[in-house]
Amino acid sequence: MSASNELRHLESPSTLADSSCRVFQSLLAKPITTTQLQGHPCVSEVRRCGESGCVSCKLIWDGISCIFPGLGTWDETTAFGFVLRENDVEWLRIGIVRDSGDNVRGVPRERVDFHWISDESWESPPVVDQDSSQSEQVPRIVGQVDRVRDTTNEINKSQFANRASLTVIISQIRSWMSMCQSSHSTCRLPKELPNVPTRLIETDLGDGTLDVALREYIAAPEPYIALSYCWGRSLSLRTLPCNLESHKTRITWSALPVLFRDVVLIARLLRVRYVWIDALCIIQKDSSDWTTEGASMAAYYGNALLTVAADASIETTCTSLPRSVRQSTVLAVADTSTKVKASKVPVHVSMKSVRFDKNPPSCMPLFSRAWAFQERLMSARILHLGPEEMVWECSSQLWCECGMPPDIWNGRPEPSIEPFRASHHNALASGTNLAAYWHDLLEMYLIRHMTFSTDKLKATMGVAGQINNSQDAKSQTLGSYVLGLWSSILQHSLLWSSLTRGCSRNDKFPSWSWASMDGTWLYQRPPRVSQFVPKATIIKRPLELWDVDEGVTCRYELVISGLAVNAVLVASDSFPAQGLVQWTVCTGYSSDGDMELTVDLDVESQRHGEGWDPAVLCLQLGVSDIYSKKRAWGLVLRATKDDDTVFERVGVMTASEEWYNVGAQKRDVVVY
Repeated sequence: MSASNELRHLESPSTLADSSCRVFQSLLAKPITTTQLQGHPCVSEVRRCGESGCVSCKLIWDGISCIFPGLGTWDETTAFGFVLRENDVEWLRIGIVRDSGDNVRGVPRERVDFHWISDESWESPPVVDQDSSQSEQVPRIVGQVDRVRDTTNEINKSQFANRASLTVIISQIRSWMSMCQSSHSTCRLPKELPNVPTRLIETDLGDGTLDVALREYIAAPEPYIALSYCWGRSLSLRTLPCNLESHKTRITWSALPVLFRDVVLIARLLRVRYVWIDALCIIQKDSSDWTTEGASMAAYYGNALLTVAADASIETTCTSLPRSVRQSTVLAVADTSTKVKASKVPVHVSMKSVRFDKNPPSCMPLFSRAWAFQERLMSARILHLGPEEMVWECSSQLWCECGMPPDIWNGRPEPSIEPFRASHHNALASGTNLAAYWHDLLEMYLIRHMTFSTDKLKATMGVAGQINNSQDAKSQTLGSYVLGLWSSILQHSLLWSSLTRGCSRNDKFPSWSWASMDGTWLYQRPPRVSQFVPKATIIKRPLELWDVDEGVTCRYELVISGLAVNAVLVASDSFPAQGLVQWTVCTGYSSDGDMELTVDLDVESQRHGEGWDPAVLCLQLGVSDIYSKKRAWGLVLRATKDDDTVFERVGVMTASEEWYNVGAQKRDVVVY
């Protein structure tokens, strides 16, 4: 049946703009960013408009509510969308933002695609009757949107697997592995592995059982599969000094957590004899073994034939193998021939973009772990076991079971965006702009969680080593690695700051290193290296230093020579409802009226409390151009309690270039 005039805008995605509905038009308003939510309707508004007779809004509401029946409070959920085009195919993509954390740099957390189905490509199933318990009870009116009986469920899934069959899963993995090994030169492992793990789990004991065993000091290098996973609140099976010998003899199949069994099964079916699992291959509660093995973990992942990443598993007690994939339903507009298939866009589609890594989704908890971030970057190949399907990620490509095209949320294809792992490889291979890339990595790393904050430098050691090895004549030399910073640009690197309130300090690390900040926090990068001119001189610093020695008490001091001025911290503004205080510094000189002056303190506890000393020292490190203005950058320091000639960092500051011309004196400052 041909569409009536008032329904003609529903004939195809390109005619949607002809709708006269105000709510629907606001849904398709200007491209969305995190600051442009105003003007877009909440989902409940779309629902009410659909119930009042708007077929366009009814179509959107039915699609969203079918795909996300438990979405939550619809009044606090904003919807917006675009008509997308690729290879002469048009469709409507609707994004759903439930709270501020759901939307990062214009990319919503949940997305639904609406594809128009032609009569030639679709054999129409019967429309559900009014009496059917499977149908929503809505009066039939002109333009009514009906759900088509979900007879397409198995058709939608047939291309990617009956998840009950490991055979299908292994077949897909083998296919990806074969393509990667044969055509990706950047993913090939060295013929002679330089760093074989001290211990591996043997998956075939040759006795007809499913049991495994721990093997030490394997002489000849053997291919192995590594597991990247969340330990969870409790891990029932670990290698300890008390069970090390028994684990060398046998670990029974029944003793293995379900997640460990998954990776052992995958290894067996791929005919890989060994697996590496940190909880079993590193002796827990043995500090000497951890010191050695923890420093080698990056190499262990880097030399693995394959890393299996249990992205969706928060505990080891549940299987990591993904189940059914695409969620979809087919909608039909009564009195027309229009049929629309609404499908959930898999979350992994956004993995291609670096934006995904700057705000990982909650349905993939492994992406929120700091150690896993390095494990992903170090591995040559990763098999992601996600919440919806498997994804293959290597140094060259990103493949998934559903074959979903690249993320084109913003209304245009983005072929120029490389997969994150490929862009990482290319950044290292080019050797250019490594300083900026290091700040990119820190920005993504420091928002991730870590059980033991003392591991903060260990969990970046491998990636820092990659950056270090990529330095050559083509790049600005970064120099030696010094506890998270680089010696040749040390004045610049010292200007890191936190955008997160409520952090605390870890005294095991010197205050001048970002590693001294506990917890997860938003890293604020320094000004661009290319625009920064150092004004201070580093007189003394530690030599190349990759981590602190937890067993040795040592003061990792910097001696910096530069312009410094005494000042006091003063609260310039406060926001009691948010528990926030804005700080500035006062020197008693005319420079106190500087409109460019800003102060960012590191640690919340240093802003309040009895005995809090507001006296500080402001030490200039350099200047840079910001919006055609010269801006001075410096550290805010406070004398330590034990020695008033030694200072600790409490924050950073910026001011006009002239600020240090009044009252400042050149001096050598010791910073710990």
